[in-house]
Amino acid sequence: MGSVKQWPIYTSYGRRRYLGGRDAREGSATGEGALERAAQATGVGEAARLPEAREQAVPVRSRSREVRGVRTTGIFEVPSDTVIQLVVAISSFSGQAHPASVRIRRLDRDELEPVFFRALTVPAGGAERIVVDGLGGQTVEVEVNLPSDLLVPTVTVTQYFPADGGILVLVYKSPGDLVPV
Repeated sequence: MGSVKQWPIYTSYGRRRYLGGRDAREGSATGEGALERAAQATGVGEAARLPEAREQAVPVRSRSREVRGVRTTGIFEVPSDTVIQLVVAISSFSGQAHPASVRIRRLDRDELEPVFFRALTVPAGGAERIVVDGLGGQTVEVEVNLPSDLLVPTVTVTQYFPADGGILVLVYKSPGDLVPV
């Protein structure tokens, strides 16, 4: 199997900004005891100790593996063959449903033009899968917008064999291959 060339692209959806705050001595919401202060302030008590509440109270500086926001595969070529499918899967490790969106664009004369967009809701502890046909032989980019660190995206290009129901994975993009924009 030949290798697939991949070029990351970066779009200008917005400016990155510094999210750091004051330190704990000044009463910052990102310092020591932030989870306890948030629980006391909201009156939620033990419910604030759930993973969803903890996600909001964790210091920004400690989120080294954050996947929230827009993530992209970069530009890659979809192999051309018979019955090629691009599959985007989003798995949820959260206790509640989350919205997400998927955008697929193809490279046409040095410009990215939209091919597919879908907004979806990923159920708690479940997964959603999107299958797009007809992209064989094209150069594409897949963007996934994730509102939570507990949603994990995966992108694959598969070849389906209808005679025996077999599926061959031609390209696999793991969650670590999707870079933040």
